Amino acid sequence: MILMIDVQYHLQGATAVAGLIKDWQSTQFDKTYTIDIKDVLDYQAGQFYQRELPCILQLLDVIEEHYDYIIIDGYVFLSAEQSPGLGFHLWDALTIKKPIIGVAKNFFKDTPKNCEILRGKSQKPLFITSIGIDLIDAKQNILKMSGEHRIPDLIKKVDSLTKQKGSID
Repeated sequence: MILMIDVQYHLQGATAVAGLIKDWQSTQFDKTYTIDIKDVLDYQAGQFYQRELPCILQLLDVIEEHYDYIIIDGYVFLSAEQSPGLGFHLWDALTIKKPIIGVAKNFFKDTPKNCEILRGKSQKPLFITSIGIDLIDAKQNILKMSGEHRIPDLIKKVDSLTKQKGSID
C-alpha cells in the first residue's frame, strides 16, 4: 500500500488528508482519512517542517492499514547540499521507517537537475526527492502513477480533499 499525505492550513487550524492506494497505477483510493487539527504552529520562514510535521504525525496516528511508502507534498531534501526538508524530518520522526517520496511542484533554490521529471505534455517539471528508496526508483514510481497531466491524478485528489472539511472516512 502507498500512502499519500497533504495538509491545508486555515485561519483556525488545518486539515490533513491521507489517501491509500494498492499500487502505483491505481486510479482510485482504497481508503482516505481526513482529520481537522485545531492547534497549528504559526509559519516560520525556513522552518516549514515545524508547522507541517505535527499535523502529519497526528494523521499517521489514525491510519489503521499497513503501508509501504509515504508520498508527501514537498521535499525530502532541499538543494544540492541535501539539507533536511519536510520528508527527512518525517523519516527521522518515524519509529518504523518507511520510504518517503517528496513530490514538489515548485523549484527550490539549487535543486539538482536529476530530481526533475516531466509528466504528460507538461514542460514544467515536478521535483522528486526521496529517502529509503533510490531516487531513480522513486521517480519511476511517480511517472507510473495514473493521469495524463503533470501532477498525478491521486496526488491532485489528496490536495483537493484537504480543502474540504471532514472526518475519518
